Amino acid sequence: MTDNIKIIQDICLLYELSLSVGSSLDAQENCKQFLHTLISRKSLNFASVWIKNESHSDALYELFFITPSYRAEKTELPHTHPMVQELDKRPYFSKSNNDPDFELYIGEKNVGNGAFALFRLGQFGFLKLFSKNKLVGFEPIEMAQLKNVIDKFAISLEGCLAHGQLKEEINNRQIAQVRLTNLIINLQAGVLLENEKRQIILTNQQFCEIFNIPVDPELLVGQDCLQAAEQSKHLFAQPAQFVDGVNKLVSNRQLVVGETLEMADGRFLERDYIPLFAGGKFLGHQWQYRDVTEKRQVQKAILESEEKYRGIIENMELGLLEVDTEHMILRPYKRFCEMMGYTAKELLHQNALDLLVPKEFHAIMKTHDTLREQGKSSVYEIQLQRKDESLIWAIVSGAPIKDRNGRIIGSIEVHYDITDRKKLETDLADANRMAEQARLAERQFLANMSHEIRTPMNTVIGMTHLLYDTQPTPNQKEYLDSLRFSADSLMGIIDNILDLSKIEAGELEFEEKSFNIGQLIKSLQRSFQFKVREKPISVIMDFDQRINNLVIGDPTRLNQILTNLLGNASKFTDRGTIGIQTNLLLSTKDKYLIEFRVHDTGIGIPLDKQEDIFQNFKQADVKITRKYGGTGLGLTIVKQLVEIQGGTISVESSLNRGSTFVFTLPFKNSGIKTTATTKQEGMAFTDTRNVLKSLSLLVVEDNAMNQKLITKILDQWGCTYVVAQNGQEAVAITEDKLYDLILMDIHMPVLDGVEATMMIRGNPSNVNSQTPIIALTAAALMEEKKRAIDAGMNDFLTKPFSPGMLENCILRVLDISGGLIPSIPSNNGKKGVVAVNIDLQYLFEFSKGDRLFVKDMVETFCAEMPKVIEQLLLELNAENWSAISKIAHKLKSNFMMLGMKAQQEMAIEIETLIKNGHSEKATLTGMINSLILDIRQACAMLEQKKLLI
Repeated sequence: MTDNIKIIQDICLLYELSLSVGSSLDAQENCKQFLHTLISRKSLNFASVWIKNESHSDALYELFFITPSYRAEKTELPHTHPMVQELDKRPYFSKSNNDPDFELYIGEKNVGNGAFALFRLGQFGFLKLFSKNKLVGFEPIEMAQLKNVIDKFAISLEGCLAHGQLKEEINNRQIAQVRLTNLIINLQAGVLLENEKRQIILTNQQFCEIFNIPVDPELLVGQDCLQAAEQSKHLFAQPAQFVDGVNKLVSNRQLVVGETLEMADGRFLERDYIPLFAGGKFLGHQWQYRDVTEKRQVQKAILESEEKYRGIIENMELGLLEVDTEHMILRPYKRFCEMMGYTAKELLHQNALDLLVPKEFHAIMKTHDTLREQGKSSVYEIQLQRKDESLIWAIVSGAPIKDRNGRIIGSIEVHYDITDRKKLETDLADANRMAEQARLAERQFLANMSHEIRTPMNTVIGMTHLLYDTQPTPNQKEYLDSLRFSADSLMGIIDNILDLSKIEAGELEFEEKSFNIGQLIKSLQRSFQFKVREKPISVIMDFDQRINNLVIGDPTRLNQILTNLLGNASKFTDRGTIGIQTNLLLSTKDKYLIEFRVHDTGIGIPLDKQEDIFQNFKQADVKITRKYGGTGLGLTIVKQLVEIQGGTISVESSLNRGSTFVFTLPFKNSGIKTTATTKQEGMAFTDTRNVLKSLSLLVVEDNAMNQKLITKILDQWGCTYVVAQNGQEAVAITEDKLYDLILMDIHMPVLDGVEATMMIRGNPSNVNSQTPIIALTAAALMEEKKRAIDAGMNDFLTKPFSPGMLENCILRVLDISGGLIPSIPSNNGKKGVVAVNIDLQYLFEFSKGDRLFVKDMVETFCAEMPKVIEQLLLELNAENWSAISKIAHKLKSNFMMLGMKAQQEMAIEIETLIKNGHSEKATLTGMINSLILDIRQACAMLEQKKLLI
């Protein structure tokens, strides 16, 4: 926009100068008018005309005219003067105070810094201009534009000089008159000459066109000008003032230049009145009119545009800077000067790259210079150095500046100060880094804390299990019950803290598997009815029967949520009811949206505390913590688990009237109908013990108490084992003897379990390089598990663990086969049909006759098997044999614990066939369907018999 305004201003100036050329026949007046216009419109300080005196022997140049006149000092210049000699070589040039010979060009008073512009006036003289605003000289394009007008001025001035010579050379008067007449006729202004009697002696066509006179200009010669003025006054907006003004000018006979007249038709004229004298005698006068309507409109548009954009630029928080192609500053704007701490004078003609841009950003600048050279705009971030040497950050948006020929002559750059934003970004980055360090420190603390607590707790819980086997007295059993309850409570707190840590780190894993929500809730009902057996509390479950398909989601996390909420309900309720109600809110082909309402008739929650209960370590009242215990983490974890899965949770409660926790969860709709188990009578018990007796194990554990616990369990199983005190000893032992399984502690002195595992796995000559390894650790964080698996371990068992947990883990890792499992019996001679025989003797022997333990194991099997069946059917329909192989592998240990030998053998055969890839689809489908029927039959049998346990 700046370039467009400058172009309009230049056009306007050239037009106005062109009109002012030759406005008088008097050379002095002509110079005065032309230079007056030039100085005012170009913001010059002075201008002068020098004429060659041909009569002088040394061809001196004499000062002919200067404005303002007080500037005059030198009045003569020899032809040997540098400026004269330079004009002999070229028609115009410019000199600035930066030029070493600038002082030679000064011939006027009070000349400071600035620049001269000199133009040759034909062969008779030259024009000299000075501007203090042109510190680097006049621009070439500006000089070229002025030359065209000054050439016309030279012609006009030459005519004026000729006119003066006519007064002295009577013989050449006719020639001069013809020249003058031609000059007037060809002027771009309307000219009218009157004699002393006010009769028209000469006019031109331009005058007739301006005043709409439809006759030849020659026909006007001899007419009375006063009468013509009266006839023309209707053309003006103020007719009477026009006539009075004409008469007044003629009466005063004083020069008037640039008087503006408004026409009735909206045009504007500029008028010059020039009285003509010769030897003190009045000869007449000259009227000169110019139509300046377009010029006034352009000036008005320029002024309005300048005012508009000046206001915009001055009020923007953007620092504008104009530079040339070498980064020399041509124009610094006010806001940029304030931004950088410099004055405009200090920045003008300085190299912006060297002065303002730190060296490390020069490469960025050069990249964007290349874009400017290609005529492209660009935006980038750099640092700038202020005058006080402080640094600021700025977004720079640069666009190229082109001349009229499309040549790139520089660029205009917009700077926006983003120092505060950069500081904020840095502060946020520092804060994030500190927060991350804090999180890492917290997780490290939790890992250490978990390890340090779980290690002795493993011994406490393990020894408690072993003491139960010593047939304690009733008092001793009561003490053991209290000890076990306290240990379980402490482990629950630790597990909650670790779960919260995993949630905050985004490392909590969620499964997607099909399961039966109705059976999950039914299992919870049975479990909690047993837990509240000493209170007058009923456990109520209300299941929405419209949920008639298996859902796909994470049953473990749903069970964790419901168990936590029901645990709170049972803890804070002394009498009445607790329970779960489900409502199907949305059902589509692919999705279920289910609402769960966990309610109780307990102590309730005050309204002002209901927002706090979901926060970390918050409970409704300190008294609650003292009376009921707890950390305040349970509901926090519940809320996180619900929201991570895309659900919402809220609470409805009032004091002493109970509470209802309401949450919604989305599930995928599997499309598979839930199936009821078939109840059948009859269940035989057969002896299937001694499965683990033939195993040979290496136990790597540095803690003496943990060693005693593990070896006691292995002794009860009848296993053979060797104990290593650390990882280094374990590596040495594994090189000599092959073991069926290695139990490897992770945190040990000398060499830890991960390093020992890597050494065993990494040595092909080690006889145990392929032996299954189970990690035993008191640390329960995800990083610890990943570290163990990455090192080559097969599974991960967190301390403290019960004998059953260890047994399940071993059975899961080992591929039990061969002579350990009896052959499949027949069923009444029917080929292909296997009898379902269940033997609970193993469970009773393992638990030392603990009927509650056996009953819990049976209930777990009954609760889990429908989900397994649903998963089997789903994977069978999808022909996902790899997934079926994994399910069969897991089922082996379940069947073994319940003495289901035939089913265990069938699971092994299914897994083996799939792994070897030698079975057809029809064969596998038949075996899987047969196994599903057996599982359903076993569940029905166990449902009837478990009440007798």
